[in-house]
Amino acid sequence: MIETYIDLLKEQIMQNTLGNTAKTLNEIAESLKQQYTDHSQEISQALQLVSFELSGEPLLEK
Repeated sequence: MIETYIDLLKEQIMQNTLGNTAKTLNEIAESLKQQYTDHSQEISQALQLVSFELSGEPLLEK
């Protein structure tokens, strides 16, 4: 009886740990995605500025 209870507790702890790990990894992935998006926008704006300064014409928007 006690061994069954201990086994159930172990299983629940493992499921909680895996759930927390998945949540943490998802949060990290979302953060990296946002950072990538922010950097992409910054690079795009910098390229538009350089293009305008070199040619007097802004880059065409895609």
